[in-house]
Amino acid sequence: MSMEFTGKHQAFIAAMYQVRLKEAYGEQGKKAFIHAARCYAERRGHRMAQRALRDGKDLTPATYEEYRELQAGHTIDFVSMNPEFVMHVKKCEWADTYEELGLIDEGILYCGNVDYSLSRGFNPDMEYHMKLRQGDNRCVHIIPDANFTKDTVLVPIDDDIQSLEYHAGDMFWAFAKSIEAIFLSGGLKIVAQVLEDFEKQFSKEEADRLMLYRNLDYEVWNGGTVR
Repeated sequence: MSMEFTGKHQAFIAAMYQVRLKEAYGEQGKKAFIHAARCYAERRGHRMAQRALRDGKDLTPATYEEYRELQAGHTIDFVSMNPEFVMHVKKCEWADTYEELGLIDEGILYCGNVDYSLSRGFNPDMEYHMKLRQGDNRCVHIIPDANFTKDTVLVPIDDDIQSLEYHAGDMFWAFAKSIEAIFLSGGLKIVAQVLEDFEKQFSKEEADRLMLYRNLDYEVWNGGTVR
């Protein structure tokens, strides 16, 4: 069965890992979540770099924007193109989901670690800054010395945009891998709880779809969604 995943599915997974880790391990659970979030995002950045290098591109700020593989649920404004690139995110499914769950601080923790780590996975020498939930709840993304021009491609390549189902699977199993490595049998319990939370929030069919991604190699670019 083909299920339509959204950014809310992915945000819910991250939020429930935070909730369950905090319940079970307190401050150590928070530290484990940060570790898992960074590993997950750096892996995404690595895949972006692999595709760019495959196409003979340098790992520049422009290439970073062009080779993004996740695009959904955002309303954005490009405020400045040069010398620094400034983008305002005014609407975001991830932020909306965390707010609906009453977990605004947890959402800030998630985004504050994921976006930095994504850029670091792509190119650790590329400077990247964020200001989260500013006065009108917008998030500001800044790449210093980007020097974009009117010809800079800021829309990701269509063929490389992966489905939100793929990304939900990536997040679920990336976090599972880190959390099981840290907490062993306790980590297995956390993963099972989050899967159960997901099924209750969405459906058994969608939870079953997540299971199909368990053995997909997310370390490398492999073309995407399982059947």
